[in-house]
Amino acid sequence: MARAQTAGAGRGAAGRERGLTMPRGAVTLAEIERIFEILDRLGVSREAVVIPLRPTHPGGVRLLGNGKVEIRVESETPLDAWLPELERALTVLLERAD
Repeated sequence: MARAQTAGAGRGAAGRERGLTMPRGAVTLAEIERIFEILDRLGVSREAVVIPLRPTHPGGVRLLGNGKVEIRVESETPLDAWLPELERALTVLLERAD
C-alpha cells in the first residue's frame, strides 16, 4: 500500500460545515477533507484510497483487491464521533498490511 504525505447532504449550510448531521445521502467535500487529515497523519497516500460518495451503515475500511483502501463513511453516527473509530480501523489495517 502506498504511503506518503468524500460527503453528506446536511440540513443547511451549518450542518454541512460541522459535518454532524446524519443520516445523509452523500459524503461532502468537507467530510472528505476531514478524512484526508487522518490519512495525512497516518502517512497514507490519498491516491491509495477510495471513498464512495454514498455513506453506509456500518461504515468501515477494507483493503481492496487492487491494494487500495476503501473507506465507507458511516451514515448514522455523527462524523466527529466516527472519525476516531476510522483512525483506529485504518491503523489496524495498515499494521496488518505491513
